[in-house]
Amino acid sequence: MCCYQRVEGLPAVVLPRDKDPFWDPVEPLLLGTAHIWLQSLAFRIPLEEQLEVLGSEGTEEAILQAQLIPCTSTGLYDTYFSCKLTERCVFKKCIFPVHWGRTDILIDPSEVLGRRLDFQLVLDQCCGVRWIREARNRGIQIGFRVFDCGELLYTPAVWHNINPLLDHRVQFTSLQTSQRLLDYLQSSAVVLELWGLQEGCSVLSSSLGAVRMTAEGVFIIDMLDPSQAALSDSAELSCSVRALQQDLEKLKSLNESLRKENHSLREQLNTVKNGGDGVRGRSLRPSCDAEFARALKVFYHSMTSVRGQLQRLRRHRPSEESDLLGLRLFVDEQSRLLRDFSEQLEDSVSTLKQDIAAIVRRKRERSGIWS
Repeated sequence: MCCYQRVEGLPAVVLPRDKDPFWDPVEPLLLGTAHIWLQSLAFRIPLEEQLEVLGSEGTEEAILQAQLIPCTSTGLYDTYFSCKLTERCVFKKCIFPVHWGRTDILIDPSEVLGRRLDFQLVLDQCCGVRWIREARNRGIQIGFRVFDCGELLYTPAVWHNINPLLDHRVQFTSLQTSQRLLDYLQSSAVVLELWGLQEGCSVLSSSLGAVRMTAEGVFIIDMLDPSQAALSDSAELSCSVRALQQDLEKLKSLNESLRKENHSLREQLNTVKNGGDGVRGRSLRPSCDAEFARALKVFYHSMTSVRGQLQRLRRHRPSEESDLLGLRLFVDEQSRLLRDFSEQLEDSVSTLKQDIAAIVRRKRERSGIWS
């Protein structure tokens, strides 16, 4: 603008930077990325790596020293990893020092399903940073995101050092490890982004408003929202209902076979020539049929309440204006109704099973004596 005014012979006007269309603010630059694979965490095995940070053209921007350490909920290590060289194994080439305390290595990663899982990501040092070697007044930060953590997390900014010491440690926890998180650990890596800072640019910071954390400052991952939790609970209860329905079909088949057996026994009793046996047979048949009819009557009566519970479940819907608290209340109520329905159906089927088994047992005992 100023040059244009000079050419036109107009007086030069100096614009402030926020109104100058040709001025760009100084911003952090993404220098390169490195990847640290998470598979060892699925087996609760610690990992220490020296990672090459590569730029967009494949150039080496720095070497990053990082660790993945399984730990307890309080941040204590299952194995002590940072003792001096003299405390390392006798071969002096082992990455990890001698174990202090217990170890909890898993042979089968599926053992962690449904259990709490804690681990720490440690960024120790960044060596040979080309960005700072070219100009000592520069700085760097490392950014990363783990699993479903809502925001990128950043290390504090370090300046004027080609081999800056980061000493940054972040702990993550899954309160109830899901199959989705286990698959992520076994097949994915955390992308570590190296950001370059210049004089005058703002430092990158994490917005923790959307990040879930414990009171101790531990980042929570692998947490289902209310709708996903409701779907999970509904799926489990649906499996239970399907199993009970299969038992009901088996009972129906058993009922049909008992009817056929009753018909066969009735014909055999009718052929008995002995009057006494005939009298006993006539007294036996109504007794067994009556017991069986009584058991079915009790079952169908109990199924009436089960059917009513099922209708209530079908009509139970969340309000369209429900907020997060309303959805949580709906999930709790839906889970309670599903449990009541499952328990009622299971009680009805179990009672019918016991009644039929008792009738069959008594019938076989009597027929064995009188036939």
